[in-house]
Amino acid sequence: MKFRKESGDKKQKYRVHEVKQILFTVHYKEKVDGKKVKKTRQDIYLPVLLKKRNKKDLLVFMQEVVQGEVSLYGRTVVQQSGNMAFGMTGSAALPVFIPTWHSHNELYVARPGQEAQIINQVSLFKGFKNRASEYFDDCPVLVEQLQERELKKEDLREIVELYNSTCGRG
Repeated sequence: MKFRKESGDKKQKYRVHEVKQILFTVHYKEKVDGKKVKKTRQDIYLPVLLKKRNKKDLLVFMQEVVQGEVSLYGRTVVQQSGNMAFGMTGSAALPVFIPTWHSHNELYVARPGQEAQIINQVSLFKGFKNRASEYFDDCPVLVEQLQERELKKEDLREIVELYNSTCGRG
């Protein structure tokens, strides 16, 4: 990653493991009661373990959506000529502007010290209900709601928050 404090300053290079977090202040407009209102939010991007390796773990920047015993992260991967961009190599590019976390095309769940697992992908072998039920199998209350389709892929934030408040250890 390359960073400079101000336009014209010399760029400094940082590896993903050297950065604790990236904090973006996002200014946007939203309609409230028919009027456009200026709003601000802060998005936090953290280095997340994507793959454990013998010599060097693969870390990529992802937006933190929910923090807890199980955390939820989002990232946007852009497909260009069959190659993945944005964080698939050891040196990650910064993500593009994302209006909300719902806009990410990849959502991951992760427990501390474990590899992040993509949770919202389309799979030929397992649908979301089965994949999420397997991941959260230590939380019978949540698994039951997933199996009964009371909670679906669109409810990922709620699913992770429910797990953390009901079955999380921390």
